[in-house]
Amino acid sequence: MSHFSWQLKFIRKKIKLYFFYFLNKILMCSFPKRKTIFEPSKIKTILIARNDKIGDMVVTTALIKNLAQAGYDVYVSSQQSSLDILKNNPNVRATFSYNDYSLKDLFKTIQKIRKHHFDLVIDTRPFYSFEMRKIIFCAFTNSTHLMGFNKSNVKSYNISIPYYNNNAHITNQLNKIYEYMNIKNYDENYDLYTLDNNKKNVDNFILENNIDKFVIINPFGGARKRELSQWQMEYIVSLMKKNKPDHKIVFIGEPNKLKNVKLDLGLIFQSNTILDVVALIKKAEYVITVDTSIVHIIAAFNKPCLTI
Repeated sequence: MSHFSWQLKFIRKKIKLYFFYFLNKILMCSFPKRKTIFEPSKIKTILIARNDKIGDMVVTTALIKNLAQAGYDVYVSSQQSSLDILKNNPNVRATFSYNDYSLKDLFKTIQKIRKHHFDLVIDTRPFYSFEMRKIIFCAFTNSTHLMGFNKSNVKSYNISIPYYNNNAHITNQLNKIYEYMNIKNYDENYDLYTLDNNKKNVDNFILENNIDKFVIINPFGGARKRELSQWQMEYIVSLMKKNKPDHKIVFIGEPNKLKNVKLDLGLIFQSNTILDVVALIKKAEYVITVDTSIVHIIAAFNKPCLTI
């Protein structure tokens, strides 16, 4: 009986897999086809579709900067939380909030973006990613050209960049774009900006707590399994107090998670936006963090860092 149940379960999964495979095929047949020959010299406006997480957006700021410096008008589409990192960025003409929580939200996002015409849309998603909703968004943007990685099987992408290096950093993949745009000299450094009120919030925090030098600890990540336990936080704090007694310890993270940090471990920095955290990191002596977007922000300022 158990063997029969296993077979039935296997058959159901197989049917489901084939169903979605053929559904995707049918969807892709309805995609608009772009046939125009790509000539970089005729490109003026570019939309970067970076519809994912904050850390990925931080990495993409180098691409945004280099395209803008090459004379292109750069626009960016992403989730609102990721777009916050681009506020006050002089290299971005405008941003568009991406939402695919439901099909209705996705269609609204597409309708909004189709009101604008772009010479080129660059789908910066990783080469191994094939999320249908994000591909639908890119396919139906009102653009002359659509560039992506390993998308030769999707007719809407008239520029498919072959890339298969799974072990390299994501910047290596993004650097391939420069070859197609005829950009010879480019800067790989990330490019982050803060607003005056972000700097003011940090300065007030430093003044109120009489801080001279400080170390930041970020014990929280996107996944619970990445977060530091209470014991780990206490152990790290004890080591820091022993090795850097003249440094104060500042914890950062989402407000609802910071409630779990014992007050005797260090100071709690209550941020209003991600740019408050950026401004704080900029002034820190050292940062200890789990593997999350904070790592990329630290890299933008070449701060000493221990990633756990």
